[in-house]
Amino acid sequence: MPPPAEPESQAEYLKQQMALLTRAQKLYAFSNTLQNPVDRVTYLKELENVGGLLAYKVPENSSMAKYLALERREAVADQINRAILKRTGFPLVSSLELITRYTHLLWQYAHQHGATSRPGAIQPPMSGKAGSSTESESEIVPVFDLHQFLDVKP
Repeated sequence: MPPPAEPESQAEYLKQQMALLTRAQKLYAFSNTLQNPVDRVTYLKELENVGGLLAYKVPENSSMAKYLALERREAVADQINRAILKRTGFPLVSSLELITRYTHLLWQYAHQHGATSRPGAIQPPMSGKAGSSTESESEIVPVFDLHQFLDVKP
């Protein structure tokens, strides 16, 4: 964010910058308490790179802009979520996600090996069809597509 032109806005901008700098210093101090030397080096390098954003009035136009990209923010959010789940003793991957992955893998494997369905077996939707295999029993089973599956109306 560029500094505002008005004096009181300028003072607020400087106050925010100082608050960010103070937080960065606290993170630096915390990183030195990490027990694992590899983790400490990695964390310090990341802190140095991200802290470099403070040097720019418009960080989006800087060489450090990659740290503001949506993909980067999503990756950081995923890391934080996993850390919270691990710390609280919950599994890192939900049961629903595991079952969905397993289902996708099974249907993909069956499709790759040319498996056909039994008469009356329910199949995942394909090309806008609703899901029963009564039309042609000798067709190879389709690959499971979660998005298409969720879009089918019951």
